[in-house]
Amino acid sequence: EKDDPGRLRTGELAADDEAILAAAGDDPLLAVASGVTARNPGEGQYDLALAGSETIYVFNPDGGAWDVNFFYAGPGNGDYTLEGLTETGKEVFVHKGTGLGNYLIGRPLLMPTSQSVATLNAAVGDTAGDHLRAEWNFGNHDLNQLSDIDNQDNQGTAGRLAGRLRDKQLTWGDRTLGLATINAFWEKQDAEFKPFQIHKTVFDYDDWGLADRARRDGFLDQKDDEAGLDGVWKIGEVGKSLELRGNLGRLKHGVNLEADRWSGTVQWGLAGGRGSHSQRTAHASDTIDPLEITHLDRNHRLSWVIGPVVPAASYSFRQWEDARITGNRAAGYRLEELGAKLGSAPGRSLDWRVEFKRGLADSLVQGIWQLQRDSRTFTSGLASGRFAGMRLVGDGTIRRVMSPGLPEQTTRLASLNVSGDWQQIASIWSLGYRVDNSRTEVLDRQVVFVGERQGDFNQDGEFVGEGQGDYNMVLVGTDSLVAATGVVADLNWRQGFDFLGSERWFSSWNALTLASVEGRSTTDDIGGLLALDPSVLFDAETAVLGDFHFSEELNFLRHLKKVDLRVKFDFRETMDRQYADHPEDRVNRSWQVNGNLNLTRQSSLRVRWHQLDENRFSSESAGSARRSYASFTRGYETGWSFRPSSDLRVGIDGELITRDDAVSGVDQLEYALRPTFRQRIHRQWTVQGNLRLADVTSNEPSGSQRPWFYSIPGRNFESSLRVAWEPSQYLSVAASWFTRKQGDRRWQHDIRLESTARF
Repeated sequence: EKDDPGRLRTGELAADDEAILAAAGDDPLLAVASGVTARNPGEGQYDLALAGSETIYVFNPDGGAWDVNFFYAGPGNGDYTLEGLTETGKEVFVHKGTGLGNYLIGRPLLMPTSQSVATLNAAVGDTAGDHLRAEWNFGNHDLNQLSDIDNQDNQGTAGRLAGRLRDKQLTWGDRTLGLATINAFWEKQDAEFKPFQIHKTVFDYDDWGLADRARRDGFLDQKDDEAGLDGVWKIGEVGKSLELRGNLGRLKHGVNLEADRWSGTVQWGLAGGRGSHSQRTAHASDTIDPLEITHLDRNHRLSWVIGPVVPAASYSFRQWEDARITGNRAAGYRLEELGAKLGSAPGRSLDWRVEFKRGLADSLVQGIWQLQRDSRTFTSGLASGRFAGMRLVGDGTIRRVMSPGLPEQTTRLASLNVSGDWQQIASIWSLGYRVDNSRTEVLDRQVVFVGERQGDFNQDGEFVGEGQGDYNMVLVGTDSLVAATGVVADLNWRQGFDFLGSERWFSSWNALTLASVEGRSTTDDIGGLLALDPSVLFDAETAVLGDFHFSEELNFLRHLKKVDLRVKFDFRETMDRQYADHPEDRVNRSWQVNGNLNLTRQSSLRVRWHQLDENRFSSESAGSARRSYASFTRGYETGWSFRPSSDLRVGIDGELITRDDAVSGVDQLEYALRPTFRQRIHRQWTVQGNLRLADVTSNEPSGSQRPWFYSIPGRNFESSLRVAWEPSQYLSVAASWFTRKQGDRRWQHDIRLESTARF
């Protein structure tokens, strides 16, 4: 994998850019060109000013003498912040002081990189049974091909050696003593080795007690050396069995971090009774970056079948300590849980259960264990057998949490589902109802960098198109909690009419009805909320989320094999107050009519009409990109396909689409032609191609901004070509090429080679 230093994907580098990269080494913060360009007075966006002895740039809405390029450097790493957007969408940056912002002035230069990995594998024996396996990797990773600085850490190695003895029968004289399996491995990775795929994640270090340390930046890039040995011994049959498991592990990570662990598990079954007992311990230490961690995890499970009932008990204990932590910071935690359960025996027509759990959570501060949380949880569940073609499933949970110095928190959860399968009248349906009373986390939208041309948004949260941006929008929780009650009801109903006569036109159709209502509210009118009263669900003062969705799809003329006629209506109304900023109201309506007619055995005609009415009303903050729109779209499509043989299929489709947004005043007219083909050659080769040619006329008032889902004005071109080879039913290899040009934008190409093996 390599970038051409003479011409990156983002364009050619100037001589000054190459000089900057040559002096930057592998540090991206040094690979930044000047972001300041002088303009004629009034033609730029910023003016130069002095803040003490520091030169800064101040936005001038009437026009300045400089254009300034800002880039995101991270919280606390910049001097400027994004204050907001102008009415025409220009970004306004304001100087806050050194280290008090998250943007810097400059034009980041993408460094041409090169990465390669060579892997050697060897195996002796049957890899599904007894075997010895080895792997060694050689890697070279140059983060900046234009610089000779920092090249001493480009090369690294990684390897693994593993072996197994599986299901070896143990005997003592004429007696069989069960089966034994032993696994062992050793693996290492240099800090300089950079794989194409991550071998370990932060979760792989949790059992070592290193969950917190592993989340530090750069931890996964450090050198890693691990060895492990585990064994299993089992004897007996179902109902009378014994199994023992053991594990030993040793880890060396980074410069001076060392850890070891061991675990043991006993599982048994005897005369209707079952038990599982396990314990894991781990110890980790580091004197350079001080830590002294002890991790303990203990679990016990017991159950016994006594006639029609099964009593069960459970106990779990988890403890983590770091002896190097002092002061008022917590140096450890304990989680202890004791549970009892009573349920029906397996195979009963009525399945039921009741369960109680008591949980205690402590933290270690200045050598003293302090109670942080005491919880009590009651749960119950019921599942009936079939009666009159119906089945009932329900469950409920009540959880009380008490913390010193805080008010008691109570959470109530319940759900009920009734389903039916009435073959006599061709009806299949299910009706569900769920309610919960708890604290709801207030969400917020955050922009996260995901890679060059790997996201759909820019750094300011504006949607720029699929695969056109470097960022994606994610939902994250805030520190705010709101006590709320939620209720959800949904209906899924498929109805046929074949019982009226399968060959009659008025009975050869079916209907699929989907309906759901969801509400989450802080209202005191709990009765109205549980009764799904619209005035409560969509109350502007108390609603956190109100959502109603209805969909109806009809399939007509099913008795005619040459005709497929479908009609669908979809309606959704949402009042959304889940976020810390920019609440929204959304209403969407859509109609679709799809028809397909087989003219002959080789050809068919397809027609489609769709109408979409989308409305979003958003109360935006100054920097928000979630703008309101009231869009009306109508489309007409017709297509013809021809299959002269089972190995060849060609087709052509035409589209006419109109769009109109009442908020921005933008309206569009789009014509498109879409030819396709698919050819199978010699049963092993397949060639498939698609082409879409579109012409978009867009009327956009001055200063308006079209909705993000509207097409780019001008001529748009999209095509794909895929060649696949299947030498056997277990292996396939495919090469694909996708290219696109939208309006005045540059051409985009995506070339991919992939293979799939099935075992």
